[in-house]
Amino acid sequence: MATNITHDSSRDLRHTRLVLLSILFIVGLTGCSIVIYWLIRYARWNMRSSRICSLILNLIIADVSVYIFATGIQIFWEFQVNREWPFNDFLCRVTKFFQSFSILSSSYIVVIMAIDRCVAIVSPLKVGKIRVLHLCGSAWILAGLLSTPNIFIFHLRIDDSARYCTAVFNQQSTRTGRRIYLTFISLVVYFIPFIVLVLCYILIFIKLLWREHDQQNHNARRISPCCSWLLDTKMTNASKMVLEQTNVRSSSNRSSFSEYDARRKRANTYAKARTKTFRMIIVLVLFMIIFGAPYYCLELYVAYTGRQPGDLVLALAGGAAVAPSSLDPWIFLLFWANWNQPANMGSSRRFANISLQQRQQIRQPHCLPVRRTIQSNT
Repeated sequence: MATNITHDSSRDLRHTRLVLLSILFIVGLTGCSIVIYWLIRYARWNMRSSRICSLILNLIIADVSVYIFATGIQIFWEFQVNREWPFNDFLCRVTKFFQSFSILSSSYIVVIMAIDRCVAIVSPLKVGKIRVLHLCGSAWILAGLLSTPNIFIFHLRIDDSARYCTAVFNQQSTRTGRRIYLTFISLVVYFIPFIVLVLCYILIFIKLLWREHDQQNHNARRISPCCSWLLDTKMTNASKMVLEQTNVRSSSNRSSFSEYDARRKRANTYAKARTKTFRMIIVLVLFMIIFGAPYYCLELYVAYTGRQPGDLVLALAGGAAVAPSSLDPWIFLLFWANWNQPANMGSSRRFANISLQQRQQIRQPHCLPVRRTIQSNT
C-alpha cells in the first residue's frame, strides 16, 4: 500500500514538472517569435535605437538557448522512465555544459543591459565609446568559461543497467563537493549578477536625484519680477525689430525656431526611451528576485543543513528558476515595442514628402512672371 502511494506521488510530481516546464516553454518561445518578428518588421536600426535593438537581439538568442537546452531537454528527460539518460557519456557532459551556458548567458545579458543604461545615464559621453559587440561578447565568453566545469563534473553512471547523467560528488560519502558546486553555481548565476544589478540601479538613482536637485537650485535662482519686466520690455522691442526685417531673414528665423523645436522633440524622445528601458530592466530584476531566489536559497539550504523540503516545493522552485527567461520577451513587448508604423514605411513616406516638395518647386516658377508683370504695370 505504501509503495503504491509513493509511486502515485512520484507520478503526480512528474506531471507537475512537465506541465510547468511545458507552459514556460510555450510562453517563452511564443514571446521570442513575436519579438523576432518585431525586430525584422518594425525595428529601426539607426543611430538612436540600434544599440538597444542589438541588446534585445542578444537577450532573445540567450533566452531561446534556455528554452532548447534547459527547458526542452528537461521536458524530454521527464518523459524517460525514472529519469534515465538514454544517450552516451559525451552527450551527458555536453548537455550539462549547454544547460549551464544558456542560463548564465541569459542572466549576464540582463546585467549587460543594466550596465549599458547605467553608463548612458551616469556618463552619457562614454556610452558611445563602449561597443555593444564587446559588451555582449564578454557576456557570452564569460558564460562559456564558467560553464566549462560541468564537462568534468557530470558523467554517465550505470547502476544495474540503469543509466543516469549525474554529478561526480553524488557518489561521495561527504557533502563537501555538492556544497562547493552549489555555492559556485548560486554565486555566478544569481547572487553576483543580482549585486551588480543593484549597484547599477543605485548609481542611476543617485544620478537622477542629483539632477533633480540641480534643477531645483536652478529654478530657485531665477530672476526677480523687476528684472523679468525689464527683460520682457527688451524682448518686445527686439521682436518689433525682427518683424521689420526682410522676408528672407524672417524665414531663416522661422527655420531656426523649427530646428530648435525639432531638437527639443528629439531630446524628449531620448528621455522617453531611457525611461522605458529603465522600467523594463527594473521589472526584469523583480522577476529575478521573485522566481530565482527561492530555488537557489532552497538548494543551499539543503546542501548545508541536510534537511530535505517537500518534493513539490523543489519541483516548483526549479521550474520557476527559468521563468524569467520565458517572461523576458513579453516584458520587452510591453515596455519597448512600438507597433505604430513598420520600418519599411519610413522610406516611402520620405519619398512622398520629397515628391511633394518637388511638385511645389515646379509650380513656383509659373507664379513668378505673373507677379513681375503686375509690378511692372503698377
